[in-house]
Amino acid sequence: MAGADGRQGVIWRDGALVEDAPLCIPPADVEGVMTTAGCDASRVLLWEQHRHRLVSFSGFGVEESILPRGRDLESLLRVSGCTVPSRLRVVIWRDCPSSPLRLEASCEVLQNFGPTQTPLWLGVVRDSAPLDAGQKIVARHPWRDAQRLAVSWGADDALMADGETRLLETSRANVFVRRGLVVATPPAPDRCLPGIMRRVLMDLLPSLGLNVEERDVFIDELAFADEVWVTNAVRGVVRVGRVGERSWDHWPFHRRLARLDIPAPGW
Repeated sequence: MAGADGRQGVIWRDGALVEDAPLCIPPADVEGVMTTAGCDASRVLLWEQHRHRLVSFSGFGVEESILPRGRDLESLLRVSGCTVPSRLRVVIWRDCPSSPLRLEASCEVLQNFGPTQTPLWLGVVRDSAPLDAGQKIVARHPWRDAQRLAVSWGADDALMADGETRLLETSRANVFVRRGLVVATPPAPDRCLPGIMRRVLMDLLPSLGLNVEERDVFIDELAFADEVWVTNAVRGVVRVGRVGERSWDHWPFHRRLARLDIPAPGW
């Protein structure tokens, strides 16, 4: 199960560091859960929240004892040369229902990070099929398919919506829509993954005088939005410059967010 590009690297696999190993990715149809964390200065950010995500997966029992400890991941980052802003990926899966759990952690250096990241163009992809959004599962076909479709249009990523035009999430991030002093985000886990950076941002926004509403957000609301951002634990809070034909070139509250203590690489 080597990575598509055949790269070799350092992996924390099933309890030990393995050097010069193929960067493995479990098949996309296996039963499993994953998390992606931001790293900076040889440290995994928000690791306790990521650990909780993995052990709370309802698909099968993930024991704390099989997870890497903080010092295991710090060793992985150092040996891999990921002492600068980096991305950590931890995957737990079974090859088949009767197989024991497997775990693999790998990391890579980020090329794009921090509050100055280029604003994103999101293409709206509508799908009436419900998403299993409560966990970050390995079998992410709907998200990958939506991303590929949006990229084929020239966009950076997909902004997914259901058959009733309610916004869900992008293929890899939660979405926030600001109008005036109110910021709305789709409810989790009904409409989107309860992202770790999503929770951080919801807790921080009141300090900027903004009210947060967790509710259904519809595509039509974007026509009146003052700012749109997307969040995940690797990129932090990223500006959206375009959704469909609606565009933005001014993000005053994102500039204020950049002055806060956002626990993401390069912030």
